[in-house]
Order: sequence, then C-alpha cells, then structure tokens
Amino acid sequence: MLTLRAAGVEPVAPLLHDRVVDAALRLPADLLATGDERKIALRRAAEGLVPESVRHAEKKAVQYGTYAARELDRLARQAGYKRRMEDHVGQYIEALVAGEA
Repeated sequence: MLTLRAAGVEPVAPLLHDRVVDAALRLPADLLATGDERKIALRRAAEGLVPESVRHAEKKAVQYGTYAARELDRLARQAGYKRRMEDHVGQYIEALVAGEA
C-alpha cells in the first residue's frame, strides 16, 4: 500500500473489509476454488453485474495489471535513482517511507 500511495494512488481493497472476509471464511470449500477455477463464489456473485469477460479474466499481479511497477520506476528515476543502482526502485520507496525523498 505504501508503494501505491508513494505514486499518488490511494488504494482501495473492498475484498479485505472485515465483513467480506468474515463471510468468505464461512463459505464451503467448493465455493472457493477447485483445480480448474478460483474465486468461484465471487464470480457467481458478480453474475449479471459485470461483463462475462471481466468475471472470468485471468488474475494479474497489481504491479503488472496496473503498470504500477513502470510508474514507480519512472518516479524513482525522476528523483535521481538511476537504473544502474542496485534496486533503485526499492531505494526510492525506502527513502519515501523515511521521508527523505
């Protein structure tokens, strides 16, 4: 979350809300995942609310699906953290968290 905030994005995680997590913990295993399908209950709940292509889209890590990694690289370079440095993005984020960037 700190990484997203450092890029000027306020993260929202409605699926981590306590009521949602509590309800999910009470679901039977066959509504969670099988060998072929994940997020079964969530996909069923979204039926009729979102397009089928969205309901059945492959999962992507946030840094790839939102281009967050590319944006952090750009911000780090603008702040003087060059790619030739070891873990330039990590150093940039650590400096932001410490209030030094």
